[in-house]
Amino acid sequence: FKGAEACLTFSAGYMANLGILQTLGGPDATIFSDEWNHASIVDGCRLSRSPVEVYRHADVSHLEELLRASRARRKIVVTDGVFSMDGDIAPLPAIVEAKERHGAILVVDDAHATGVLPPGGRGTADFFGLSGRVDIRMGTFSKALGTYGAYLCATRRMVEYFINRCRPFIFNTGLPPALAGATLAALRLVEENPEILSALRRNGAIFREEMAARGRRVFSETAIFPILVGGDADTMAVSQALFDRGFFIHGIRPPTVPEGTGRLRLTLMATHTPEMVREAAERIEEALKERGIGADGAAAPAG
Repeated sequence: FKGAEACLTFSAGYMANLGILQTLGGPDATIFSDEWNHASIVDGCRLSRSPVEVYRHADVSHLEELLRASRARRKIVVTDGVFSMDGDIAPLPAIVEAKERHGAILVVDDAHATGVLPPGGRGTADFFGLSGRVDIRMGTFSKALGTYGAYLCATRRMVEYFINRCRPFIFNTGLPPALAGATLAALRLVEENPEILSALRRNGAIFREEMAARGRRVFSETAIFPILVGGDADTMAVSQALFDRGFFIHGIRPPTVPEGTGRLRLTLMATHTPEMVREAAERIEEALKERGIGADGAAAPAG
């Protein structure tokens, strides 16, 4: 499915990221991490014993500046492929060029890209045609595939190194056979039914159009659509109002996102019908207007 030489499975994506960064890291390595990376990457960096340089979100010029200034024996660049709170895609072509210029190892977390991005749902590297130039691709089975666990794909030599050095792999229990079987079945479904991804992309296009028609622009190319609300109380009130209308759309607030950027986080599925998507947009608009939330997430002026 991933077209890699070898892979490992882990009990969860959190454990995979801890294991990858602990195993690659150390006092002689420096990790370069996007400021919006997932908490599992942040915690993996903390446990790696490595100095960590955080670059501005998706800012490859800043990443390059930090790589150029580093004197570390080993440089590790880590980024989400699809960012979990905004649904935007990492600028992987530029990141790959930067890591190659500076001899760095690149780790891409495809938790929210696997089973989502074309072609075939194989992830961010394949989306950009760069699968052979990303050193480590990891991701989870618990998002689009609907099971549990995580994977790491790399060269056979790299995977052998992890088998012998990665503590969260060595000292943790492997996936139960039932879950492994369910994951293989899910992968076959994605491979053999390209209409699944087509339906997901259709639903994304419908939602963007419906929100734009209501004066609210959403930019995501993935399955994650953030709708900015603003304050914590407003965010949770809108989420509850939608739940009361039959739509479970998470309200996201600090510390998951910065102060003042509370949002709804809508995740579309291929099994949603166009009618469901259109009704979701209508109900979101109703709930936002009830709280006086304008198009930019700020409370609309009275009158």
